[in-house]
Amino acid sequence: MTIYKVRHLEYAKAVIQLCRNGSTTPLRHGERAPARRGGKPNAKGRDIQMALSEKRAAELTRLCRRFRIDVLTAIHKVQTGHPGGSLSVCEILTVLTQEHMNLAGPEDPARDRLVLSKGHAAPMLYRCLIEKGFLPADSMSTLRQTGSLLQGHPSMHTPGIEMPAGPLGLGLGAAQGMALALRLQG
Repeated sequence: MTIYKVRHLEYAKAVIQLCRNGSTTPLRHGERAPARRGGKPNAKGRDIQMALSEKRAAELTRLCRRFRIDVLTAIHKVQTGHPGGSLSVCEILTVLTQEHMNLAGPEDPARDRLVLSKGHAAPMLYRCLIEKGFLPADSMSTLRQTGSLLQGHPSMHTPGIEMPAGPLGLGLGAAQGMALALRLQG
């Protein structure tokens, strides 16, 4: 499989590459990583192509810049929050939610699920969900306010949030449980 070819998104590239082929050795443009274990194609019966054009890479870079500004503005407005957590996951969440994941809608059973154990990064996840249409465009202005869907940590009352964040390691077990339940449901 090829890996996201995105300038300025080296961290996201390394993480995704590690997940795909178990190595952080960079791939050259157009080079394919070894097949996944068993060499199986994705659910649609074809290899997943993850390379990005230079134009799309530039668009994602601009989105990241805009998302950072929006998140920092919202956190500064309420004078509470953890900007470092959100800023540290900007590229990975942007690439996953805007380019790779199937986020057809919160009620679609075939959608991909994202479990965010790092609850301090919730503002960046909210911003990505706003861009995908899960939340109203002006909802970042309600961040961490009483009665808002956008609390300091993710809440299952917020569209697109699969589970609330708690202890940092909790997400792995929760994601495994979700995957097993979906498999058993067919």
